[in-house]
Amino acid sequence: MADGRGDPLLSVERSIAVLDLFTSRRGTLTLAEMQELLPWPRTTLHRYAHSLRQTGMLSYDTRRSRYRLGPKLVRLGAVALNGLPLAELAGPLLERLVRVTQVTALLTIWDGDAPLVVRENDNTDQLVSLKIREGSHLPAYDSAAGQVFLAFSPTARERFDSQQDPGADLAERERTLAAVRRDGLAYTEVLSGLRAYAAPVFQAGELVGAISILGTVSQLPEPGPSEPTTRLLAVCRRLTEALGEESPEEPGALTGGDLAPEALPRGSVAPK
Repeated sequence: MADGRGDPLLSVERSIAVLDLFTSRRGTLTLAEMQELLPWPRTTLHRYAHSLRQTGMLSYDTRRSRYRLGPKLVRLGAVALNGLPLAELAGPLLERLVRVTQVTALLTIWDGDAPLVVRENDNTDQLVSLKIREGSHLPAYDSAAGQVFLAFSPTARERFDSQQDPGADLAERERTLAAVRRDGLAYTEVLSGLRAYAAPVFQAGELVGAISILGTVSQLPEPGPSEPTTRLLAVCRRLTEALGEESPEEPGALTGGDLAPEALPRGSVAPK
């Protein structure tokens, strides 16, 4: 079996194949587990894993004999995520959202199995603020962003359903996701004392991201019309418009200096 030593392009392809073994659900792997997924000769696989360790692409836990993605990939991933057009457009809007709500704001995209945080802003005036690391994954269902993707993205929903226990409470899940589709807004209590809301961002009629706000129970109210959620919907509306999606409101309704919450009733972010 050719191992790519004499072919730089083959070596790159094989290195990528090794890195692709790691997912949000499969964060660490032993060499034996890697070989089950990628049936190469053990010596070949070990050589690639060692080379990737040397370059910082993989890290190795000697105590547990397990590999994980390395710090260089985290750094490169952060650079790539911040360079996405969606993230670039969302940056100023998240900053404004944080300024008017004084809670943490996140932009997420769907990353195969779960929402991936591509932009985070926690620059509030509060003494203590909540921080979610860019590049981290949120729960696919037990997060407000995850519920947005499951409600509006057939691809995300199909992937999620294929991995669920048949005994799960599907009826309750369907009621929750139906409410998200109806309101254009998802709500979860992340931990005791913490709440999160999320709303969808569309491009060409397709869901491309979700924006979330995260705060304490004293900062974010229980479900129902409120200033923070209306501001959130306004931001998602503006980002959808910036991506070229036709606006459901009259042109110029959101061209003012603030987020014009009065122009957006609940659920108005979904495209026609």
